[in-house]
Amino acid sequence: MDSRQHRHGRGAGAGPAPAVIVAALAMAATGVAEVALHAAERLDGTAAATWNPLVLLIDLARGRARWPTLATVLAGILVVLFVAGTVALSRRRTGPRHPDRAARLMGTGRDLQPVTGRAMRRKAKDRFGLDQPGLPVARAVAGGGIVYAGWEDMQIDIAGPRRLKTSARAIPTLLAAPGPAFATSNKPDLYGATRLTRERGGRIWNLDPQGLAGGRPDWWWNPLSYVTSVTRAQELTDAFVGAYTDPSTRTDAYFEPEGHNLVSNLLLAAALADRPITDVYHWTLDPNQMLVPAAVLRDRGQELAAASLDSQATLPGDQRGGVFGTAKKILGFLENPDVCRWIVGSRSDARPQLDLPAFVQSSGDTLYLHSKEGKGSSAGVVTALAMALCDAAEQHAKRSPGGRLAVPLVGVLDEAANICRWPQLPNLYSHYGSRGICLLTLLQGWSQGREVWGEAGIEKLWTAANVKCYGGGSDEDQYLAKLERLVGDYDRLTVSVSDRRDGRSTSRQSTRTAIQTVADLRALPRDRLIMFASGTPPVWARPLYWWESPAEGDIRHSLRLFDPAEQQR
Repeated sequence: MDSRQHRHGRGAGAGPAPAVIVAALAMAATGVAEVALHAAERLDGTAAATWNPLVLLIDLARGRARWPTLATVLAGILVVLFVAGTVALSRRRTGPRHPDRAARLMGTGRDLQPVTGRAMRRKAKDRFGLDQPGLPVARAVAGGGIVYAGWEDMQIDIAGPRRLKTSARAIPTLLAAPGPAFATSNKPDLYGATRLTRERGGRIWNLDPQGLAGGRPDWWWNPLSYVTSVTRAQELTDAFVGAYTDPSTRTDAYFEPEGHNLVSNLLLAAALADRPITDVYHWTLDPNQMLVPAAVLRDRGQELAAASLDSQATLPGDQRGGVFGTAKKILGFLENPDVCRWIVGSRSDARPQLDLPAFVQSSGDTLYLHSKEGKGSSAGVVTALAMALCDAAEQHAKRSPGGRLAVPLVGVLDEAANICRWPQLPNLYSHYGSRGICLLTLLQGWSQGREVWGEAGIEKLWTAANVKCYGGGSDEDQYLAKLERLVGDYDRLTVSVSDRRDGRSTSRQSTRTAIQTVADLRALPRDRLIMFASGTPPVWARPLYWWESPAEGDIRHSLRLFDPAEQQR
């Protein structure tokens, strides 16, 4: 018998014997009558009767005590209140509108010790030298303690639109970062809520080409600073490709790979020659210009890359047009001057250039990455910068004691499937945890992740996460069935009584029952979530909304100062 069976073996169908029920009702009726009679006597100002129930019954029967009409009215009121209270309590415990009954069937007590404050604080201090126990996730309904993600834990949340992702997950996570941090978003609320607190620990870098959060291009970052090899050039191209490609669109088996290869080689040539990234776009406009980047590649020993450019420049007309057209489409975001202001500088530029190695070693700098989806999006730059920042953190971790960052880098990938389609994220997730790079990826649904990374990719991302949260709002049967199995089931004991000629018989039956069915998960209340942490049972929990935290005052002040929507109001 497992722990759930042991704790909850009685089940919903078992109940007290009929004789016990009759006795309890009789006692309750006597109590109501006594209370009503004495209350009526006090209101009428008449002599008080005895409180001995047996003597009172005898006195009433023999006429030595009077039962006033007011006592009948009061008794009726008490009965109505008693019945209403009993019904409300029953619904609270077992009714479908109060699903907290599931809390006692999930992780409770000692089950949660590995993810609660005391254990997490000791682990953080002993292993990582940090006083902070970890990143807060939620508050367990059973026991009321806060459950945490540790400093080597990766997180993923799936919750529908307007289901706590920003207010109860992104904001508290970013504010809890002990050192440098970054976040992606397609709205200004995360930036507005956290900026005031975060700027107390370091510099704020707000990438905002589309003006979502009032950011100004008073600094810049060179994407080509990431390109130090052929592989890096290919990774940067993939970041740009993911931003413009609709996951549901079929790609051409010839032109797409050739166009990707062309962009990668041009990015490498521009990086080696210390040219601005806009030169790469100009090269795609005229195949006759391939002589310049090809010569750069040959001078730096990249013979195969140079030969590839020569070959593509001399393709037949239609083929060449298709390849170069694909490359132009990949780099189409460079046509937008609002984007280029953030990624193109010069030697005489007075603006500071974002130095990613310095950023990851800062005391608490924060990088906000804003972008909308669709036409004119800066999502390619958002993805590239997030990827380059995590790589800089990984390189620094390799040189650090123990192969991990002394102070973790915290990243919140909000709207990851829309504005940060990082192709290699599922492959890197587990590895980043061991390096002290703690990421929280927020998705609206399993299918949204599948569109970006494929079924194998989203499954890998889910499996690599040490902490997983479901916040409701999903109608995806396959995913909800998966959660139903993960939550588990319990032994529900039912008791049935039947009358026979030779007496009454009682039978008991144990049935394995899902703790949360697909229907229950689909109807998950807005103020509840289910947390799955490695090594512990699932946890039925309350979200940690920012307006219920000690930092509420600072957050509201920050919103008034930095959220454009609040400023307009």
